[in-house]
Amino acid sequence: MTELDVCVVTVTYGRRWQLLRQVLHELVNHHDRISKIIVVDNGSAEPISELVDESGWAPKVNVVCLGHNAGSAGGFGAGLQAGMQSGARLLWLLDDDNRPRPGALDRLLAAYSMMGEDPSVLLQSYRGDRYQYVVAATEGRFVGIIPNSFQGLHIGNIPRKLLNQFRSRSKNTRIRFPCVEIDCAPYGGLLLSRHWVEQVGLPNPDFFVYLDDYEFTYRITNARGRIYLCATSELEDLDQSWSVKDPGARSIFSPSAPPLRVYYSVRNQTFLEKRLCSSRVIYVANMTIALTALFFWSLTAGHSIRSLGARLSLLGRAIREGWSGKLGVRDAF
Repeated sequence: MTELDVCVVTVTYGRRWQLLRQVLHELVNHHDRISKIIVVDNGSAEPISELVDESGWAPKVNVVCLGHNAGSAGGFGAGLQAGMQSGARLLWLLDDDNRPRPGALDRLLAAYSMMGEDPSVLLQSYRGDRYQYVVAATEGRFVGIIPNSFQGLHIGNIPRKLLNQFRSRSKNTRIRFPCVEIDCAPYGGLLLSRHWVEQVGLPNPDFFVYLDDYEFTYRITNARGRIYLCATSELEDLDQSWSVKDPGARSIFSPSAPPLRVYYSVRNQTFLEKRLCSSRVIYVANMTIALTALFFWSLTAGHSIRSLGARLSLLGRAIREGWSGKLGVRDAF
């Protein structure tokens, strides 16, 4: 097996040092295949450079300070640029709360070597709290963005969704497929050759947050890259996403779902869905069914007509701007 040179890229923001510190401790002390670790300070409220120096991890850990929050696209874009300058052959992207399980990187590299160290191959580490990953590892299938779907809903897929919900409590989560091809991936856990940054460029900063990782990896698969979920390489998410912490916030109509997050996620996903749309009639039908169902669900949940009207206005703007390709950073709503 060829000695593979790996540079880790991670992005932090706000007050997340206590999470980042655990990730860096694991990387520095238990993963000797890593030549450099790039930490992008994406507008943190904490002195990340000083904290890294005090921990004794310099010069292996290099901090890139942006001075403001450039979003996930801008943060990982800066990290990828710094990773390219490190000269490393492979880049491993991690969120600042993705603590690798023991042997996570070794197993990724072993799988990469078994695939002939082909630069066209990308590998994704497994995260057990991601439903899509569990389905891929247990059933051997991966569902990305379904053509003509609206925010993941497609009338032809409703029976399967209902059946999956019915089975969810008794679902066997034993991994049966250790390596499954997928068509897109998040940043967290993605191992890729520097070849792809040279070929497709950096994440699109106009996405700012949400789905910029999918857009970036769709560019790679459209350029004949192949991404595989490697279920033997596992990451532990130290923090839960906002929608997991508050399940009610998963509904785009829920008042507890922050307006800016709803706007960016709906707008950016609409932009990507348009690329895969072959029938406007089916797309509009899926959108009508989804919005109607969520609206009436929200009424039964006791949400006020006034709040629902404001949310409908926000969603209308997000959908229009996503469909017309009007991206970029927006002011608070």
